[in-house]
Amino acid sequence: MRLVDKVLHDARLQTSQINQILLIGGTSRIPLLINEMHKTFGVTKVVQIPNADTVIAEGAAIISYYNWQPYLVQSIGIQLADESFYTVFDSGTILKPDAAQKEVVFFCTDNREGEGRLIITEKLSNQEHKVKEIINVPISKVLQKIYKERVIANFTVDKDVILRISAKGSVKDKPIYTDIHDLCYGLRFA
Repeated sequence: MRLVDKVLHDARLQTSQINQILLIGGTSRIPLLINEMHKTFGVTKVVQIPNADTVIAEGAAIISYYNWQPYLVQSIGIQLADESFYTVFDSGTILKPDAAQKEVVFFCTDNREGEGRLIITEKLSNQEHKVKEIINVPISKVLQKIYKERVIANFTVDKDVILRISAKGSVKDKPIYTDIHDLCYGLRFA
């Protein structure tokens, strides 16, 4: 149940905001798990499906048969100092490691000494953005003048649809790493 609590926390959701829980996979038959889910979400929200043991394999077989590929439903980008949005990956980008990679060089313009801040956001509409992560990237004060407060960021989506980000302030600085697991994606024919 710690994992369930973590997922709710990471998604910024309360149990009251969950409409339905589908118990799938082999562990969905464990009575203790069923009882804990009932306690947490309520008996009426927890649904056991007849093919719970095979539904994951069935879904994977369907995806493979039709060659569906994950794609971004909403753009991922960086909120800039002037609050505009720089798109790293457009909505519709196929999320395959060879396709979803990008290196971006940002130049800090807000006179912040010693760090650059990357605010990674998901674009919900023209006006709305949801902050996914904030990365504070150290910038070497000695090298600031040479590199003009540059932050080099690498964005890669791996085979598990996890956005992996590394960012560093200069060639000699060590990169800062972060992963974003909750990308909003769908499936479509390749």
